[in-house]
Amino acid sequence: MIASLFLIWKNTREQACIVLIDEPELHLNAEWHSDFIMQLHNLAPQNQYILATHSREIFRSVEPRHRAILVPDENESGF
Repeated sequence: MIASLFLIWKNTREQACIVLIDEPELHLNAEWHSDFIMQLHNLAPQNQYILATHSREIFRSVEPRHRAILVPDENESGF
């Protein structure tokens, strides 16, 4: 978690950025899921974070007005 936070801070401290993070829970202890989001926001609040996650803790740690669930359309055949 410390390495991820440091890299985000180091690379975005001079200019606000959009930061994409795919499944941050894969390298985090389950107890750190919601803490990671809080630390991201505290460290670099100027950034916009877009996360893809399967973690309910991460999803719930984000304010409802800032989260979305993407659901596939049942009418589409896929690929």
